[in-house]
Amino acid sequence: MLKQERARITRGNIVSSASRSFHDHGFARASLSDIIEEAGVTKGALYFHFESKEDVAAAVLDAQLEHVTAVFTELENSGRPPLELLVDLCSLPARPREDEQELPVDFRLATELASLQPALAFSFYERWLQMITALTRRAEAAGALKSGIDPDVLSRFLLDTITGTELLFAVFSAGEEREDHGRGLWRLLLPQIAAEEYAQGIDRILDRVFSPV
Repeated sequence: MLKQERARITRGNIVSSASRSFHDHGFARASLSDIIEEAGVTKGALYFHFESKEDVAAAVLDAQLEHVTAVFTELENSGRPPLELLVDLCSLPARPREDEQELPVDFRLATELASLQPALAFSFYERWLQMITALTRRAEAAGALKSGIDPDVLSRFLLDTITGTELLFAVFSAGEEREDHGRGLWRLLLPQIAAEEYAQGIDRILDRVFSPV
C-alpha cells in the first residue's frame, strides 16, 4: 500500500509540473527534461507512468477537467444567480491562481494537441461545452437572457470566445492583465445577452466574480 501511495504521489507531481510547464511554455516548447527537473523525479519514474509527452499531456487534460468539473458542481449547488455562475465558470482561465502549485486552467494545451490527438482535444472541449450549456440553459429558464437568444448557440459562442482569448494571450500578454481583460470582455458582452431586468446588475456580477470579498 505504501508503494502504491508513493507511485500516486509521484504521478501527481509529474502531472502538476507538466501542467505548469505546458501553461507557461506551450506543448511544443515544454520538454520532458524540464518536467522531470521541476517534478523532482527521475527519468525512469516518468517513463514508469507515461510512455511519451503526449501521454503526459493527456493526463494533464484529464486533471484539468476533473478540477473544472468540481468547480462547476460547486457553482451549480451554490444558489447564486445564473448569469453570475456563467461568468464565473467562463472566466476561470482568466483569473489568477491563488496558489502557484494550483493546477492551471486554460485551453492552450487542448488546442495545440488538436492536430496530434484530435480525440483528446474533442473530449476536453466537449466537456467544457456541456458545462457552459448547462448554465446558459439555466439562465434562459430563469428569464435572465434576452428573448430570442438560443442558449446552445450562445454556449458555442462563449466557448469560441474564451478559447480564442486564451490563445491570443500567448501573443499579447505583455503589459495586460488576464483578469482585467476578462472583466472587460464580459462588460461588453453581458449587456448584449442579459434580459433588461438583469442588465442593471452587471457591475455587481463582475465585482463578485473578479473582485470577491
